Amino acid sequence: MKNNNLIDLRIPELKPASEDGFTTNPKNVRKWIKELPLANLGATTQQVYRALKELNGTEIKTTNRFEILEDFREPVRFIINGLRKHYAHKALPLSEKNKDIANLAIELFQHMSVGYKIIVEQSASAFIKINNKQLSTAIQRSIRYLSSVLIENYLIYSASKEGTWEQIHALYQYSANNKISELSIPDEHLTQGKSTTITNTYMHILLVSATDPFHMRLGEVTEIYDEMETWTRYCKILKDIPTQLESGTFLVRPNLDLPPINFNSDQAKKDKSNFVFVTHDLIEAIDTGIQKSHKTSFFKKKPKILPNEKILSRVLLSLGILPKRKYSRTETTGKVAAVTGLTAIHHLLHMENGDDINEIYQDTKSHFETKENNGGTNYGKNVWNLVATGHGPDVHKMQMQKKTPQQAAAEAKPANVIHEEWRLCNISSGGYCVISDQNSSSKVQIGELIAIKEVDIEDGVWQLGVVRWLKTHNELGVALGVQILFPGGSPVITKVKNDDGALCPAQKSILLPAIKPLNQPSTIITPILHYTVGKEVTVRTGKKAAKIVLTKMVQSTNAFSQFEYVATNKEENLPLGNVKTDDEFNSIWTSI
Repeated sequence: MKNNNLIDLRIPELKPASEDGFTTNPKNVRKWIKELPLANLGATTQQVYRALKELNGTEIKTTNRFEILEDFREPVRFIINGLRKHYAHKALPLSEKNKDIANLAIELFQHMSVGYKIIVEQSASAFIKINNKQLSTAIQRSIRYLSSVLIENYLIYSASKEGTWEQIHALYQYSANNKISELSIPDEHLTQGKSTTITNTYMHILLVSATDPFHMRLGEVTEIYDEMETWTRYCKILKDIPTQLESGTFLVRPNLDLPPINFNSDQAKKDKSNFVFVTHDLIEAIDTGIQKSHKTSFFKKKPKILPNEKILSRVLLSLGILPKRKYSRTETTGKVAAVTGLTAIHHLLHMENGDDINEIYQDTKSHFETKENNGGTNYGKNVWNLVATGHGPDVHKMQMQKKTPQQAAAEAKPANVIHEEWRLCNISSGGYCVISDQNSSSKVQIGELIAIKEVDIEDGVWQLGVVRWLKTHNELGVALGVQILFPGGSPVITKVKNDDGALCPAQKSILLPAIKPLNQPSTIITPILHYTVGKEVTVRTGKKAAKIVLTKMVQSTNAFSQFEYVATNKEENLPLGNVKTDDEFNSIWTSI
């Protein structure tokens, strides 16, 4: 079977198998897989990774390659489930180790897709014969593993490798042109059902991407991906663009390395190969499912189409539908833990990271304190307290005592991080509505920085947000509208230069990393005093320190400011990390 429209699938150069290389005999491969040290995830991952990499560069009989890849599917799934514990549901930015592990998972999916793509590309030539069943399965597997590459990138809010979408589109187009896109394909890795088609696998990733995963909360994309597996039966692809478009219609541009977008007539006219992806029937099915769930007990019988109601409204909004109010504001008995204020949140993030608090806070004592003199004496009195009370130091009662760094740190850090449990009212596409009861000790104001975590979610993470509105209810308490800024952040110590060039006192700030696919740059949350556009800021995290310049104010409230910045050296650019080579992964095998 040959089709000249199939693009280059970027397969590696193949070389003859060597005698001392990895076995290319399917029977021997199955034996090797059975002997993998599954109790040692790091060793298993290393062996599987290197075996796949070698196989993808080796000339192997096509039917043998297909059989070997099918045998590798289960160990790869086992490995991914283990690796995800290091980066899924983890607050961002990820540690270097966890970023490396996430990139390793992505590389494993890449290698699986490459193996199947070799089969597809070879079958497109006139020299390799393969039956339609194996070819359609190889295409479906290729699309599925490329989709998994996208999902893992969505999980860590990172852009996918160039060419991923281009290849997904090309594989589907090739199957459609050769009339094998609707053949039934068994797939034991489906969460629902036992078989699928190339079209359904393709529409699955189109649908997930249409929900705008980069705006989903941490870990939700995997839940959505699993839920939507069978939803494709409510979706359709139309090659001929209709004149009357239904709601929930997306434009697919198969000749571009891009996901589907909301339908745009100007874009649609640019290429005759463009087509539409329609989700209107899906939206109606969801609507019907919700109505049934409200007529009966939600927990007694859950309609098959109904996803987790906490994410339902965000999915519908992403599909271009504004749900009815009673659906977008679903009643819930859920609760959230909340911490307010920059200082408390800064301390909270350090505790979540397991940092040495003494080391972090020993540099934050105010400069407005009496300095050491008389051979090292430190009176330790705050100047502002002296002014407020009208009392100066009593020279007869002064103790000749110097504070240790640990004592200084103890004074600088908050004794405890107080968090309260508030009632979750509803979740919108951009944040939360929560209610604090009348006995709440937190005096929240509009513009306050807040950290929120859903207590009902296992491995939930603290999300940073800002209070946008308040509304008092006499019986319930205070309702707050919280806009989410970012899931997590990096607590840092900052010093800014004042107008005469001297460094102001060390203060607590929070770095929020960039999300490149959303064109969202790196930002920093700072106190409101001293920090203005153009100021140079020294940033310290742990024992590392570097300088940045504040370039643009994103927002400023009565409680904090948020700035875009540029780094004065590479270390401060805070990249999400590049995909590592095999040698670079050597440092993490024992950490998995």
